[in-house]
Amino acid sequence: AMLVLLAGFILAGCQQMRSRGEPGAKAGARKEGEKQSKPAPPELKLRVILADPTQTHDAKSLATKYAFGDAVILASYQTAGNIENCGCSPVQLGGMPPRGALIAEVRKRQPTLTLDLGAIIGGNGSFHILKARYVLQAMQLAGYDAMGLGVAELALQPDKLQEILGASQIPYYSANAYVDLKRWHPPAGVEERYRDWNILPSVEPANLPSLGRDEASTLRPLAPPGFVWEVKDRRVGVVFLNFTGLSEAGLQFPGCFLATPAEWLEAWGKQEHWDLADTWVLAAEGYSAQIATVIKDYPQFSLILTGDSHPSGRSEERMLQPVMTETGATWLNTYNLGGYLGLVNIDFPAKRDERNSLVAYNLPVVSTFYPDQTIKELIRGPYHDALKQVFPEQSFEYRAAVIIEPEDCRQCHRRAYDIFKQSRHPHSLETLEEKGQKYNAECLGCHVVYDYGEDKMYPLQCISCHTGISYRHIGEAQGRRKFTQKGDARFTYEFCAKCHTPQRSTRFKRHFAEYVKKVRH
Repeated sequence: AMLVLLAGFILAGCQQMRSRGEPGAKAGARKEGEKQSKPAPPELKLRVILADPTQTHDAKSLATKYAFGDAVILASYQTAGNIENCGCSPVQLGGMPPRGALIAEVRKRQPTLTLDLGAIIGGNGSFHILKARYVLQAMQLAGYDAMGLGVAELALQPDKLQEILGASQIPYYSANAYVDLKRWHPPAGVEERYRDWNILPSVEPANLPSLGRDEASTLRPLAPPGFVWEVKDRRVGVVFLNFTGLSEAGLQFPGCFLATPAEWLEAWGKQEHWDLADTWVLAAEGYSAQIATVIKDYPQFSLILTGDSHPSGRSEERMLQPVMTETGATWLNTYNLGGYLGLVNIDFPAKRDERNSLVAYNLPVVSTFYPDQTIKELIRGPYHDALKQVFPEQSFEYRAAVIIEPEDCRQCHRRAYDIFKQSRHPHSLETLEEKGQKYNAECLGCHVVYDYGEDKMYPLQCISCHTGISYRHIGEAQGRRKFTQKGDARFTYEFCAKCHTPQRSTRFKRHFAEYVKKVRH
């Protein structure tokens, strides 16, 4: 009797999960005989697949399980130059080779539209420009169909933005970004990128007061606002909007102006463009709650893809529930330095005037995927060679003000020295060489002490954690004087997480109590 009762609970639980949008359940299905008086908006079908990065995941199995719609939209955001995993942990999230592998597996199964919402670059220096160029090349190899321009790109000087956009042939879009004709020169052959797409019309600068009357005469749209994707006899319109500036005055960057999204949507809607597509998708950068304040007035959008800075977690569904209720649309927020890939399944209804059923997921991009080999070859060859060229310029930023080798500390701190030598810290430079990251400037701050004068790298030393120490401390010790310098190292997770971030050291937080015992002194 107990077994029968238990089986009943399990069966009921499985049915409940399927009704909430788990793979295999037909989204929007109704009970037999139930009447539908009017088209129902898409229900909440958002799932964040919280992967345990320490366990092996397979791109093929993820694609088979979660890509099941009539058509699929993939979305990424905030790559921030994270073209490859550094290898600090055996298993990590992110990187273009495993992302390319997951995209390829999805594209084998359903008609797929692959988008990036922006923030591909992590800074404005030559090192970051280089990484962004190769990220775009990797995205092109992965089969991206379109990309939006985020604030990270729009804030660049015009010549740097032109250099990045010229690195690939991916069509780029930005509805409310306008450039000064005197300073902006688009990449050569840019018109060829849009040849196979039904491009949406733009809004003339004169119709956008937030750009300013004086500037409007010399401004032009930086890029098309979006396009129409024709799939299975349906037209899906995609608009790329940036919601970073919600003030009435808009935003001004070195090379462009950003009109307010509310003003742009109002002007665009007056031109009666909504009939160009059967359903509409908004690809937006900005905070979800702020976007909702504008989008609630535009029920034409049935899907909102957002690049938001909110952290991943089990609260994702709860965080988006209010804006989904307010706007009547399905939202998917993708984030985390390319560690997740957003996937939206679209089931088209029999009648065009009914809304689509949408089921959305954030799938983990795990370094244990069998990588996309073409992207892997791009990174191991041209990309790593290019890193060596810019390394001298970048290494200057990580030079040490003073070099105090551990042997100098050993005279007074013998026990601490022995513990240090038995840890992995003295092998940090060796680890960089093993992982092929010796010339990756992003790794220098946590893996080496660099003597710029001698152009020499040292592995981590005592002063790497005990910052604020110089030869003055040694002199005071030898003269038996009162110390005026003390290191600020702390054996806490917050202190160690400056280098052992969740992105790089996926196991560190979970096993911190165990790890800290090995270095505590």
